[in-house]
Amino acid sequence: MSDHEKPALTEGEIETMAWDLETKMMKIRKDPQAALAEGLAKIRAQQLAEMRALWAKVEAEILAKRDAVLAQLEERRVKREEEWAGLMSSASAELRAAFAEFIRLRQLDAGEPAEPKRS
Repeated sequence: MSDHEKPALTEGEIETMAWDLETKMMKIRKDPQAALAEGLAKIRAQQLAEMRALWAKVEAEILAKRDAVLAQLEERRVKREEEWAGLMSSASAELRAAFAEFIRLRQLDAGEPAEPKRS
């Protein structure tokens, strides 16, 4: 038997399927509009479940990508801070003081509270 072939149904399974079909047909004959509404409600519920599952999958993928990008940005930020600390530690005291004064003046120009001037 190949993978796409279904096993043969037993006589009991065939009888059960026939009875289920007959029950559905009786419901349709009794009240066609209610049977249609019931069938449409089942289809709608199935479609909503599929849509919610798809949305959850897409949302998880987006969040995973966002987290990866944020991790990369954090790595870059840390690297830049380390580079800056290395540059500043190798700079002379006079250059560091001049740069600190430059930052203080920019903060004053921007209207930000400046740290007190260190002598």
